[in-house]
Amino acid sequence: IYSMSPAGTGVTRLTNTPAADSRPSLSPDGNLIAWESAGQVWVMASDGSNKHALTSVGTSGAPAFSPNGTKIAFQSDRGAGIDIWVMNASGTGQTNLTNTPGADLNPGWSPDGTKLAFDSSRSGNRDVFTMNANGTGQTNRTATSLQLDADPDWSPDGTKILFVSARGARTSVWTMNTDGGGAVDTTQASIYDADPSWSPDGAHIVFDRSRENSDVVLIDRGPR
Repeated sequence: IYSMSPAGTGVTRLTNTPAADSRPSLSPDGNLIAWESAGQVWVMASDGSNKHALTSVGTSGAPAFSPNGTKIAFQSDRGAGIDIWVMNASGTGQTNLTNTPGADLNPGWSPDGTKLAFDSSRSGNRDVFTMNANGTGQTNRTATSLQLDADPDWSPDGTKILFVSARGARTSVWTMNTDGGGAVDTTQASIYDADPSWSPDGAHIVFDRSRENSDVVLIDRGPR
């Protein structure tokens, strides 16, 4: 895990382990980073100090801090399948929110903390779902014949969801209204864009772009 300024300067290495460290999530106050490593969710101070695991059962990952910083949503296979779970930021109170056939993955919070977006293969494809923060009201927002709609991230103003979609011959970053309408191809990738996130002010989108290499790209928000 590395950190840097939005301009790409001040690149600093925060973790150095034999495992693959990935999927970092910064707490709202900027003091903590949760990430996945060796099949578990870990947390550390934003300067890389005080690293410790929050989970120890099954394989867990894709952590996401709640807007108030008190909760972390994550995915885990400790049950019959891969489900969305939530826990206190300390690692206590780990609670299963979804329990369906298929894999429920990549949770992201609405800005008011009342809902979660995630992607699920329960319908045979990967679709983006939303649900209440207690796990009720699970609703498919991209119910199409497409094979991949995934990696959702709620916009800071609560009006849009950012996600990856394999619509057409490419995988690119899209936005849609929270009810699934108004989908727009934002990055129009020629090969593969993935793992999108909004900037805290909603003015920019950052994502992973794969061409010959895999790079972190920052763009203006694009069509609204």
